Amino acid sequence: MAVHGSEWTLSEDQAIKNNQQTVSDRLQDSANPESNNVVEKQVWKISCEEKRAQRERLTTFFKIPETRLPPPEIRKIVNFLEWEVNHDLLSDKCFKITECEDIEQLLQKLRSGEWRCIEVMVAYIKRATIIHQLTNCFTEVMFLEALKRAQELDELPPNQRGPLYGLPFTVKDQFNVPGFDSTIGYASFIGNAKDLPPSTLVEVLQGQGAIVFAKTNVPQSLMWCETDNNVWGRTNNPRNLDYTPGGSTGGEAVLLAMGGSLLGWGTDIGGSCRIPSALVGCWALRPSSYRLPYQGVTVSTDGQEHVPSVIGPMTRSPESLTFITRQVIQANTYNLDPKVVPIPWREDIYQSTLSKKLRIGLMLDDGVVRVHPPIARLLKWAATILESKGHEIVPWKPDHHYEGVTVMNEFYKADGGADVRSAIEASGEDYIDHCRKLFGPHLAANAIDIPSYWKLMVEKRGIQKLYLDRWNEAGLDLLLTPVMPHVGVKHKHTSWVGYTKIWNVLDYTAAVLPNFGYILADAIKIHETDLEWKQYKPRNFLDEANWALYDPQEMFNQPIAMQLVGRRYEEEKVLGGMQLLCNTLKDYTEIKDEAYFNIIEPAGRYDERGGYQPFNLRPRELRVTDVPSVPRKKKTVEPQVNNSPSEPVGNGPVQLPVINLPSMPDNSAPVGEKSYNFTDSWSSGRLSTILEVSSNSTSETVLSDKYEALTVTPSVCSTDSFVTAGSETKD
Repeated sequence: MAVHGSEWTLSEDQAIKNNQQTVSDRLQDSANPESNNVVEKQVWKISCEEKRAQRERLTTFFKIPETRLPPPEIRKIVNFLEWEVNHDLLSDKCFKITECEDIEQLLQKLRSGEWRCIEVMVAYIKRATIIHQLTNCFTEVMFLEALKRAQELDELPPNQRGPLYGLPFTVKDQFNVPGFDSTIGYASFIGNAKDLPPSTLVEVLQGQGAIVFAKTNVPQSLMWCETDNNVWGRTNNPRNLDYTPGGSTGGEAVLLAMGGSLLGWGTDIGGSCRIPSALVGCWALRPSSYRLPYQGVTVSTDGQEHVPSVIGPMTRSPESLTFITRQVIQANTYNLDPKVVPIPWREDIYQSTLSKKLRIGLMLDDGVVRVHPPIARLLKWAATILESKGHEIVPWKPDHHYEGVTVMNEFYKADGGADVRSAIEASGEDYIDHCRKLFGPHLAANAIDIPSYWKLMVEKRGIQKLYLDRWNEAGLDLLLTPVMPHVGVKHKHTSWVGYTKIWNVLDYTAAVLPNFGYILADAIKIHETDLEWKQYKPRNFLDEANWALYDPQEMFNQPIAMQLVGRRYEEEKVLGGMQLLCNTLKDYTEIKDEAYFNIIEPAGRYDERGGYQPFNLRPRELRVTDVPSVPRKKKTVEPQVNNSPSEPVGNGPVQLPVINLPSMPDNSAPVGEKSYNFTDSWSSGRLSTILEVSSNSTSETVLSDKYEALTVTPSVCSTDSFVTAGSETKD
C-alpha cells in the first residue's frame, strides 16, 4: 500500500522489490567490481526513501487531505491557516494555542490550568504537521513520545512541575535526542542513533518540563545557507515556495514562521541561525562560543576549534528570545558541559541597556557586496527613528571585513574537504550541488599543513584585535547591520554571507530582528525612479551576482530583517538592545488593514538633509496569487442525531475500530509494529480524527503504542478544542 503525502515515498511493494533487486544484484555481480558503485547507489537511495517513508507514516494521522493543500499556482502560503477556506483545519482552541507567540504567556496558561499539556501538544503537532505538508520541514518526528510525556506532566502535582512545564519545542536535526538519528543530511548517517550522546541542551530543557516533538531539516553537510539533502529532500520558503528558506537551520525557521513551534534551536557557524530567521521571519540569537552548551550536537568537521559552531535559540517574539536565553544560562550548564564558560546571567546589564541612551553604529555596506535598496532604506529609517528618540547613531566603516571573511573561508577548507567528502562518499550518495562546489574532490589539494594552520590562527587573532581597538575607540554599545544583502530569493540563488560570517570570525554576539519591513509597491516605485540605484555599477563579481537578484516585483512581500551586534559574551546587552529597538520602533512598523491583515512597510526615501521622508501609507493591492485572510469564526460541533450504527449516538463515547499503520523499525533496533489507536467521530459524512467527543467524565483512549496507552479527560479536552482536518462545522 502506498504511503501518501510525500513525493519521495515508495509503496511497500516497490520498496520490497527494490530490496530484492539489490540483493540479487549483489549476488550476481559479486565477482564484478565495476558494478559495485551502481549497487551501492541503489542501496543509499532505498535507505533515504525508507527514512522518508517512516517519517510520513508517523505523521499520517495529523495530516490534512491532499485535496485541501493549495493548488500549484499558489506559491505564497505563509498565512495558509488564516485563509477563510481553511478555518476548519484547526479548531478555534488549537488555533488560539498555537497563535500565542510568547513563551511566558503560554507557560502561565499551563500553570493556571486554563490549558493542559496534552491540549497544547496536540495543537502544535497538528499545526506543525500541516506546515510540514506544505514545506517539507521535518526530519525526525517524536509525536508518540511527546504525547506520552505531556500526559505524564498533566498528572504531576503543582509542586513537582518545572519552570518550563509543558513548553513544546523543536530542534535542528543536529541535536541528539535519544532513540532518533541525527543524519545532518548524510545518507551514511542513517541509523546512527545508538552511537550518539544526548544533547545537553535537550536534557536541560526536558528536565525543566519542556517537551521536544520534532527535529527539522538542514542542508547536506550543514555548510550552506540553503536547506536541501538526499535524505529528507528540500525545504521550501512558505513566503514563496519557489524560494529557499535559507540555511542551515532552514526547517526550524519555517516551522516557527508559520506557528508550528513556539521555541526552536539551531546552530550557527557562519549565519546558520540568523540567515533563515531573516529570510522567513523569526527572532534568533547567535551567542558567543560556549555561552550555551554545545555538547551532544552532531556536526561536520567535529573537533575544529578555529571558528566554533554555536547553538542559538529561535523564537516568535523578542521577549521569548530573552526569556529562554536567561533560562538556559541560569541552569549553570557549565556543570554539565566542560566547554561552557561559567558566566552567570547578568540581569543588571540587560536592564541598564533597556533604560539608557545608546551609542549605536550603523553599517549599511560591508565594502564587498552592497545590500539591495529596501534593506538600506529600512536601516536608515530605523536609525532616524532611534536618533529622534535621543540615541546616538555613528556611521561604521567595514574595515577588515573582507580579510576576516577570507580567513574564515580558509578555515572552512583547512582539511581539503576531507571530512565532508568522507561522509558523503561513505554511502555512495550524490553530492548536492553546493557541497560539490565547496568540498568536492577538486578541493583535496587545498588541505593545509599545521604551520599554515597556525599562521591562519595568528591572522584571525590579529583581525580580532584590530576590530576590538576600533570598537573601543568609537565607544559603541551596539552595531546595527544587515543580515544578508538580499531578502528571500529562489532556490540555489543565495548570495554573499559576509554580513553574518564576520561576526563568527570575531565571535561576537548577534541577534536578528525580523519582519520590520516588507518589499511592497513603494519599493517598486522607488526602484523605477531612483537614479542612484539604476546607475549603480557593481564593484566585483560577487556584487554583480547579488545585484542581478534584485527584482522588487519578484520579491514582492518578502520580509526585511536587521541584525544587532555586540562584542564577545555580551548576550545580555544585545538582548536588551533588541528589546529597546522593538519598543522604540514598534509604533512605526505595523499597520494592519482590517480586511486583509496586510502588514505595510512604512517605506520611504531617506534624504541626507531632511532625514526619513515617508510615503503615504495604504493597503497594498492584492494579486491573483494572494489569498486574503479573514478573522476566524467560532466553530461548534452539534450533537449527532442520526442513530445509524455507523455513526455515534447522542453524547456517548465513539466506538470505532483501532486503526493500525504499518511501521518502520525503531532507529536503534527492530521493535515490531506500533498500533495507533485514535478516537474518531463521524462529522458531515466524513471521518475526522479528534481527541475527544464525549461530554461525560469517562476518559477515552486517544492514542496507544505497544508500551502504554495515553488518555485525556473529556471535561478538559472538549470537542471544540480539537476538531481537525476534514471536519465541517456549523455557525
